[in-house]
Amino acid sequence: MTLAQRLAAGPTQAIRGTKVSVNKILRATVNLVLDTSLALEKQCFFTADHREAIQAFIEKREPKFTGR
Repeated sequence: MTLAQRLAAGPTQAIRGTKVSVNKILRATVNLVLDTSLALEKQCFFTADHREAIQAFIEKREPKFTGR
């Protein structure tokens, strides 16, 4: 809360500009890795660990992962 109050009382145009710059960098980074990230995530859907996670959730227990 203290930080929020300090920022709110600070130089709003400078803070706004910094926020725009940081968000631009974050969006560019996400665009660079999103396709790869989604492809790798899709591969995980077909693993034994994924099936174990689903089964453990249904059975309301901790999963036992094997790395497969």
